[in-house]
Amino acid sequence: LMVSSNDAAYTLASDYNGMTERKFVELMRWEAEKMGLVKTFFDNATGLDPEESGTGLNYSSARDLAALTERLLEKPLLWQILSTESYDSYGPELINNNELLGQISGMVGGKTGYTAEAGECMILVVRAPKNQGYIINVILGTEVGNKFAEMKELINWLDLAYKW
Repeated sequence: LMVSSNDAAYTLASDYNGMTERKFVELMRWEAEKMGLVKTFFDNATGLDPEESGTGLNYSSARDLAALTERLLEKPLLWQILSTESYDSYGPELINNNELLGQISGMVGGKTGYTAEAGECMILVVRAPKNQGYIINVILGTEVGNKFAEMKELINWLDLAYKW
């Protein structure tokens, strides 16, 4: 999660409770449907563009990603991982690729992503002022190298546009 590596997702999906990756992806689709994520489709467990042409693409909408993130806010360990700058307890040091860590006031955590089809994407959760919950920010489809600047611009706009 910290470095946006897809190895763990692939490994989990390939041997989760004896399931095949295809069965795991079916479970992911079922969970998405159960959560009402109507503009989300999983072709594989990693979220990467499929290598085989003619297969479906993984996709989601900003609304669905925000709804999923809201649900994931119930998992404190996930946000602890996403807000950790580095980790080296078992081998090579892992460096969180979220360049905004420590730069955004009230940040809970964030997740970055990239595929050739989707461009750069990012979800960033910050605490709302005056303990009014969380603000879930979603950036989709930016050009390579722009996701952090786009996210900062969105966060700055929220600070200017709303009186808390």
